[in-house]
Amino acid sequence: MTEEKPELTAEPVGQSQAQDVGSAPAATEAPSPEPIEAPAEQPPVVGIPAVQDVHDLDWAAVDEAVTRSRDRSRLRATVERFEALLDQEG
Repeated sequence: MTEEKPELTAEPVGQSQAQDVGSAPAATEAPSPEPIEAPAEQPPVVGIPAVQDVHDLDWAAVDEAVTRSRDRSRLRATVERFEALLDQEG
């Protein structure tokens, strides 16, 4: 048993056939393109400061800064637990 396949022919689409589609716009009906905006100005390049030797570092200020950032990182979890307690009935 052999299956017969329909013969495919390549016929050029005429102008009258293209207009029958209805939803395809003609090439002359293309919308005008949006104007291209100029690129934003680049920020000025900031140089790298010179390396300085530090002989006396304020370790208390460093510890306080690190402690504050650690507290801020845990703040979201603390607020979520607090909200969960408020949502409980009773």
